[in-house]
Amino acid sequence: MYKDFAAYIEKERLFAGCKRLLLAVSGGVDSVVLTHLMGRYRRLHPDVETAWVHCNFHLRGEESERDEAFVRGWAGLSGSRLYVKSFDTERYAKAHKISIEMAARDLRYAYFAELMEADGWDACLLAHHADDNAETFFINLFRGSGVKGLRGMLPRSMSKGHVYLRPLLFARRAEIMAYAQEQSLAFVEDSTNREQVYLRNRIRLSLLPFIDSVQPGAVRKITQSMETFRAVDALVDDWFAVQKQKVVVPVMSFLPMKALVKMGLNPVLQTLHVGKQELLPLDHLATLGPHKALFGELYLREKSFNRSQIAQILQNEQNGISGRIFENSDNSGVLVREPQAWRWVALEEASAEDLPQVTRECRCPFVSIPDEWLKGEPGPECVWEIKCIGSKNELNTDPKTACLAYAKLQFPLHWRHWQSGDRFKPLGMKGFKKLSDFFSDLKLSRVQKESVWLLCSGEDIVWVAGYRIDDRYKVDFSGEGERKALVIGLSEEFLSF
Repeated sequence: MYKDFAAYIEKERLFAGCKRLLLAVSGGVDSVVLTHLMGRYRRLHPDVETAWVHCNFHLRGEESERDEAFVRGWAGLSGSRLYVKSFDTERYAKAHKISIEMAARDLRYAYFAELMEADGWDACLLAHHADDNAETFFINLFRGSGVKGLRGMLPRSMSKGHVYLRPLLFARRAEIMAYAQEQSLAFVEDSTNREQVYLRNRIRLSLLPFIDSVQPGAVRKITQSMETFRAVDALVDDWFAVQKQKVVVPVMSFLPMKALVKMGLNPVLQTLHVGKQELLPLDHLATLGPHKALFGELYLREKSFNRSQIAQILQNEQNGISGRIFENSDNSGVLVREPQAWRWVALEEASAEDLPQVTRECRCPFVSIPDEWLKGEPGPECVWEIKCIGSKNELNTDPKTACLAYAKLQFPLHWRHWQSGDRFKPLGMKGFKKLSDFFSDLKLSRVQKESVWLLCSGEDIVWVAGYRIDDRYKVDFSGEGERKALVIGLSEEFLSF
């Protein structure tokens, strides 16, 4: 086993440029065998330094505490430096609206990256083996994955600038278990690995044993096929790089402000601004012939669009519908369909001083707006009017127009954007509603949420511009006589951008 382990490291050049290695240790048989093999490897390669890292996700009650105690004891016996961190995984999953499995993955990889950056570790070693890779192959096959999914996990991969190594991918689970028994290695078992709730477990417990019974050695053959997919994927990547140079046109100038408004990206937003842009002219894409869809999928995956989003974009490509905007899965950019091209617009974090400066323009064909009416951050272009309204029938019910009870307003009013914890009382409702929930009901994207303007009177939100006024500030007709109202409408010029 050790001879195969060392040969695999040499064959894949896993440790090239990596001398300080972080080992992810759960306490299960796979990670325990990895630590043992690495201990033997270090005796022959004293220039290699290692440390262990254990994550306690607090998902299995006493089992989670048992695993941490075991790893601490094992590290003490081995004389290994150990990092341990605990996580409130369920809380993280709820806050980010993701599955427990995805939450645990995000948390551990974030911690690995934090350690590599803080303490200068060159790479993190993971104990994935051949059976894990076969399970991944079938999961991706069932999901309709492309070549990148079918190639499985790589011996050496990089995520967000950090290197991850998998030196056990050559070994079957049975071989790892046999080595642990041969070396009398203690380990712990995760009881959830026997549950068939998860797809991976069903593949592990039912599908792979069945395949082995029908075709002995099938997992080895699958591993060989994944190596072929790796080679094909590398070839496709080379082709994509060449075609990208021919198809994609870098854009040196920013979109004009009117286009920003049309996209819902407000240029005075204090968290995002427009970064690099690229054009994909339709006539350039046409030169790819039957490979256009493949190029499109590779390009969109590079820009962090998921499979569902890619399907929508490719459908739009066939229908030729311009004016559509597609936001990617990690909110780092948008793809805009223009009449003769696709435009990729990156959204980047920016400090206030980096953002374009704009001046407030409040055009009013009815009255001049006194300076004391408005203060603070520039808002959208509006038309303003003071009216005396005699009945409900005279109210403008268009959500892009606000009819506010003049007497209830506290001047000066001010514009701002959404902040965490904001709430208001939507027109027609008896109770308050969190603005985040109001936006979710409208299915607004992150970019759309952060670009909505809020008109405020004191601490109260009186108008979610373009959507709803606050019920407390509506014009009340419970008594007789006319009511004085401040009528504000998003200007036609603003709306037509």
